[in-house]
Amino acid sequence: YPRWYSSAASDVYKRQRLDELDLAVFAGNQRAFEKHAAPFLKSVHPTMEPTVPEGGITYGKIREIFASENERAGLYLVNKLKLTDADWLAVTRDETLLMAACEAGNSLVARYLVEKMDADVNAVTRHAAAQTTLFGSSGAEEGKLSALFFAAESGDAELIDYLVSRGARVDATSYFGATPLMFAVSGGHLNAVKALLKADADPNAEMKSEFADLVYENGLVYAKARSVAKRAEAVGDEEIIATLKAAGARF
Repeated sequence: YPRWYSSAASDVYKRQRLDELDLAVFAGNQRAFEKHAAPFLKSVHPTMEPTVPEGGITYGKIREIFASENERAGLYLVNKLKLTDADWLAVTRDETLLMAACEAGNSLVARYLVEKMDADVNAVTRHAAAQTTLFGSSGAEEGKLSALFFAAESGDAELIDYLVSRGARVDATSYFGATPLMFAVSGGHLNAVKALLKADADPNAEMKSEFADLVYENGLVYAKARSVAKRAEAVGDEEIIATLKAAGARF
């Protein structure tokens, strides 16, 4: 096998035929990735499942490859498959390609989408109020999340800086009133917190009081998620707490 194969890819290659392999096996090495991508790209399945019995590649697998340490693998797929927001939105319902790249922390794909495909850095996901009908009840959906929320959640400070430089609204609020800074704090991402504060994010932002009874992300109740400070206390990261206090956050 060529010496540029990773040992993991080589071991899998020895055990399986190429057409049975997962394309993500090769994502870490661009030369290997491009050499073996063609058979997988003959059929693209519009599903967020990582694999399907028919083979080929799925949108879910593409999103997985976006998260590879080799960011060029994701960019290669965007170009080869001529991926567009229209196609991606049709499968994900409301997530743009830029959001997917930011969630994966792939700055290379994000920059390409913004600079070459005019991606809207302030486009947001859908949201919905709680509803009660004859057929039952449904809870509110947070929504109104821009690409910056996804970058904050991924903890990628460089990507946050880039989005802000391209006009991303730092204090954009979700339907529940959360901000990108809250997402960064909840994820325990110190560098992302610093990047957002440097961009003048409000360290004292609070969510909407009307969602006081809401059980928020990962079972975190509203009382512990309603403000930047409360989230920092729930996470318990002393460096983040100190950074927020230095920025004027009220605890």
